Amino acid sequence: ALMNPYLRKYGSFGLFPLLATLIPLIRKFILIRYTRNIKSDNDFSKWLKNFVIPHEDFIPEKFSKLLINKKRKVFLSGQSGIGKTVYFKYLLSLYASKKLFVPKNIIPVFIPTVRYQGQSFEEMFHAQLSNFGGITDEKMTKRFLEQGAYLIFIDGLNEVDDRTRIEINRSVDKYSKANYFYLSSQEYYHEFSWIDEVKMKTLDTQKVNDLLCQRLGKEKADIIIEQFTKEAYDFYK
Repeated sequence: ALMNPYLRKYGSFGLFPLLATLIPLIRKFILIRYTRNIKSDNDFSKWLKNFVIPHEDFIPEKFSKLLINKKRKVFLSGQSGIGKTVYFKYLLSLYASKKLFVPKNIIPVFIPTVRYQGQSFEEMFHAQLSNFGGITDEKMTKRFLEQGAYLIFIDGLNEVDDRTRIEINRSVDKYSKANYFYLSSQEYYHEFSWIDEVKMKTLDTQKVNDLLCQRLGKEKADIIIEQFTKEAYDFYK
């Protein structure tokens, strides 16, 4: 009912979008469905069990503190297939499940940029809140974005054109005073040089073994691990 445009406009004399952004309880109520759906979405939640942390620098409690130390923004770079996207989904699931609290009281939003070629950042943000939370009022989601307290994962900057990257760069600058940002790309673009870069680490030998045990079970994994050479580890890392 709250998302019915007629009721919002006429039933509340057009004041509801404003009240929703000014009164924390109303805002929290509107976002309950969004956070619940993010938490239960299999594309995100499966990584809580399946993701293997590649290096101690990427332990969530440690990595998340970079957002505080690096002025609310972190640019994660690394070659294709190294695990940037799944790491973002893993972190997002931790935040959605309230298992990670740095920074505090934030709402995670995942934006796969390849889906939004040529669109404004506000449209990208709105689409995600609409897809997972049924929030159809674009003016409301724009106010939410301006109000802040979101951790926005911007994934795959190398998959969009220059115009879209410039738009995202502008928007991160505009909204970073109220929100936090993780960005990822295969390469580190000069226009984002004002954001500190962190390079994704590969899996070491023990982490490859851990991953095999997790996926196959220890008995089957041990049989395979016995056959691994240095070249095999270099391939799978």
